[in-house]
Amino acid sequence: MALILPNLIIAGASKCGTTSLFRYLADHPQVCAASTKETRYLIDPGYPLYQEDCNYQCGGLEGYAQFFNNHDEHKQNIIMEATPDYLYQETPLNVLPTFEQIPMVVFMLRKPSERVYSMYQFARHNMGVLDESISFGEFLDMISSQHPWMKKRMVLLNVVEHGKYIRYLSLWREVLGAEKVHILLFEDFIVETQVVMTQLAQSLGIDANFYQRYECVPKNESVVMQNRFLHNLKQKCEVFLPKSMIRTLAGQLYQKLNTRKPVRAKSEEDLELLAKLDEMYAPFNEELQRVTNLNLELWQ
Repeated sequence: MALILPNLIIAGASKCGTTSLFRYLADHPQVCAASTKETRYLIDPGYPLYQEDCNYQCGGLEGYAQFFNNHDEHKQNIIMEATPDYLYQETPLNVLPTFEQIPMVVFMLRKPSERVYSMYQFARHNMGVLDESISFGEFLDMISSQHPWMKKRMVLLNVVEHGKYIRYLSLWREVLGAEKVHILLFEDFIVETQVVMTQLAQSLGIDANFYQRYECVPKNESVVMQNRFLHNLKQKCEVFLPKSMIRTLAGQLYQKLNTRKPVRAKSEEDLELLAKLDEMYAPFNEELQRVTNLNLELWQ
């Protein structure tokens, strides 16, 4: 019996719109989406998102199929999962070439400095792990000094380094072949969502007309947490509450009671720090543009 394996993987990067991209594709009738967006099945051992009880090292390729039990081979020719941190992992680069059919791998990239700022806001609000009194400058200082608090939160510690996309994408293109690596830009995605989705559908060989009448509503946007106690209580309760209609309704109620949209204005200090980050990222962005022929004018 043939293994059921993904032929489309959204592999990066976090805070670049991958949740929305996954949901828009999952809604397409010709796409079988993984039962959970981030399977994290190919995460490297030792990485913060590694799942001890569900990973390639334990289950092999056969274990990957558990996420695609709802696949209808007569209607769905695309089998998809999305784990944004794959971009920085070695395991997928070792495993994906062993597939009978190497999957298409999609990366959504965002202006690196803005991605760092978005992760900073996400840590303060949605995650609730970073005190709201900590400024953006202090956040960057904690990263550069490798503050002990940061060492326990490697995803945040590496957020600046991970914006040097070409360092990682070069390996993916080398291992899988450039034709298997499809790069989208977050800035294009949020402005012309239906155009991007239509073009992607055409590349995947699925009905592109679906997105002409599809309403694209952003998912996983940053929000401000009103009460930290309620946030911590919600996280603890989620462990004991299985995925169900009750959990969904409880989550919606929580969103109404304890979250609000953040104020988007940046301070002058924030803008100066972002400009310094842009200067640091410039040579990496130039190399990315040279290698991939992407138009990165909006990043400049």
